[in-house]
Amino acid sequence: MHLSIYSLRETIFEGEATSVSLPTPLGEMTVLDHHIPMVSAVSPGQIHYVLPDSTTTVLPFNGGILEVRPESSVIVLANP
Repeated sequence: MHLSIYSLRETIFEGEATSVSLPTPLGEMTVLDHHIPMVSAVSPGQIHYVLPDSTTTVLPFNGGILEVRPESSVIVLANP
């Protein structure tokens, strides 16, 4: 899936990922390829995303918005 993480000031990450996990008001959520389309608030905490080479990146942030699109793309608007 294509993952894009943006803040108000910069593009934090844009590229391919195999999964992304983040906190939501209803609990921890993991998005995989072909996830159902949705929009959700993201709670303060950490975003964990895994690249195709199995490298995991952890990114702390103060909340934001998540959008999962039908064409297997995920957008996170983060407040770092």
